[in-house]
Amino acid sequence: MRKTKNIGKILVIGIPIILFLSGMGGVSACYIDTELIAGQDTEVGSVRIQRMSNSIVRFTYYVTEDEWVLEETHLAVAESFDAIPQNKKGSPKIGRFPYNDDHDSCTWYNNHVVRYIIDLSSDFPDLYNPDTGRYEGTLYIAAHAVVINPAGDDETAWADTYGQFFPGDTSGALWLTFILT
Repeated sequence: MRKTKNIGKILVIGIPIILFLSGMGGVSACYIDTELIAGQDTEVGSVRIQRMSNSIVRFTYYVTEDEWVLEETHLAVAESFDAIPQNKKGSPKIGRFPYNDDHDSCTWYNNHVVRYIIDLSSDFPDLYNPDTGRYEGTLYIAAHAVVINPAGDDETAWADTYGQFFPGDTSGALWLTFILT
């Protein structure tokens, strides 16, 4: 019986350590999950930012709550906060975000997951460090969506991890960072 308890401890402690260490090789397996907040206080899903390889970062919008669906998605990824499209007062200009798409809200089952793939080698070549052979640095991100609830009402939604609001915005627009390691 004692051996069974030890095996359980090994599995509970050892597997997460192995998974953590396996990501420390040539390609980092890091990601962050952020809440997707509609109307400033309703969590409707999440946005996962995941480094898939040395030069590929994937952004995945997931809508999971109360049958909300994605109507539009807008994504800005930049090397500095100031490079995110903003007006003079500091509010984001989602119409100028480089990655965006409209989604058919009538096909409910297709509008729960939307992905964008960013190729660092073409979009951010300055982040390449020839000494390490890796893309390194910080990405500044604004992930926005328009979501529709089951009653047909739409809301604006932002990915939120740290509660960092755009300085000139009063509507709850948020931004975050992702560190490439």
